[in-house]
Amino acid sequence: MENKKAFNGNYNTGLKGKCLAIGGGTYVHHIEGGVAFGATFPETDVHMHGADEFIKLKHFMLDAEMMALAITELCGK
Repeated sequence: MENKKAFNGNYNTGLKGKCLAIGGGTYVHHIEGGVAFGATFPETDVHMHGADEFIKLKHFMLDAEMMALAITELCGK
């Protein structure tokens, strides 16, 4: 995807991007050919799946922008 290059090239984050696969039990296991994706940032422990899980607003906004770019590219501009 063209937009993946933009984010891996430090687009808006100042960080070098990378893809990571984990074996979590997500909803996507029930969708043929489905892919679940999201973003985390290395400087923040978000207490993932804990009662006090959170996300910083600036990270939420970057996540939304990355997903919007991915959806735009996958669905056609």
